[in-house]
Amino acid sequence: MSKEERDVKKSYVRLALGLVLSGVLVYFLFRSVSWSEVWQHVRAFSGWAVGTSVCIVLLSVPLRTWQWYWLLGRAEGLTWPKVFRAICLGHLGNTFLPMRGGELLKVGVLTKSAKLPVERVLTSVVLCRVQDLPIIGCIFLFFLAQVDLSAVEARLGYASGSLTDWMPTKIPPLYVIAAIALGVLIVMTVAWVLWRYRERMGMALQGEGTIYTLLRWIAARLGQVLGAVKTAGHPARFAGALLSALFCWVLFTLASVPLLLSMGLDMGASLHAALIITGATTFFQLLPSAPTAVGTFHFGCALALSWVLPELDSAQALAFAVVLHGVGTFAPVLPGLLLIPGLSRR
Repeated sequence: MSKEERDVKKSYVRLALGLVLSGVLVYFLFRSVSWSEVWQHVRAFSGWAVGTSVCIVLLSVPLRTWQWYWLLGRAEGLTWPKVFRAICLGHLGNTFLPMRGGELLKVGVLTKSAKLPVERVLTSVVLCRVQDLPIIGCIFLFFLAQVDLSAVEARLGYASGSLTDWMPTKIPPLYVIAAIALGVLIVMTVAWVLWRYRERMGMALQGEGTIYTLLRWIAARLGQVLGAVKTAGHPARFAGALLSALFCWVLFTLASVPLLLSMGLDMGASLHAALIITGATTFFQLLPSAPTAVGTFHFGCALALSWVLPELDSAQALAFAVVLHGVGTFAPVLPGLLLIPGLSRR
């Protein structure tokens, strides 16, 4: 079996696992609540809150466009509107295509319209994900620092102390930060050594085994990232792209604030809850799932709300997750729908 065939097989296995996991989580979430009760809570959200959240999410689309545009570097035929069009159609594809097919769609659209090499476009997409990692890491650290296992016990029906007797009620932030920082330092050191002595290490990495495979993977990713930075053409473009990514995640976090305010929380509590919700949903979306992270997003969101608002009933928490998922999934799709006629003509 060739490498391409193995990759396709892995993709279908991941899709199958994602569909099963999403189905299990949806069943788990709705087994003890009434659909009609959830729908009543959904309708209770004010129009201004939903509309404001949609507007906040829509603002992230041009920011993502700037990030990708800067990382692609200067090229004849490459314009901001072409990148924006590819981004919008990619969001549309991710909503309806399995295995995040929108990523391939946006690469194909931009490659065709801007006449860029596929390798260059793919490398820039990878670099966009790399720029997201430190931001996600910071949000996730905050999320871990706020995890209250006693609230999890109450939510899942465990006896008090069955979880916390062998784990702290709250994970100490300093321990988490130290552990993550040490891991990042080790990875960066290994990556620097591999790149600094890449010619000398090339022969040394030809062995077999898990360690050699891991080192070759790190070396390949590092070369890919450094090549993409070089393609950007100027450190300012790379820094601008990173800043755009940061503002995108700020907007993703703020999108839930109007909904939380409409539930009666004050601004401080809403911002605190929004950070925890972003951390939880980002973590659970790393798991295999159905398209648009159905089930995994809702589970992470409802679980985060149970930590922030233990008194909130399950139906209201699930209604919040449904509304926030709809805003985050379908708001970026709106510009893509307007671009479908132009795509069909081409």
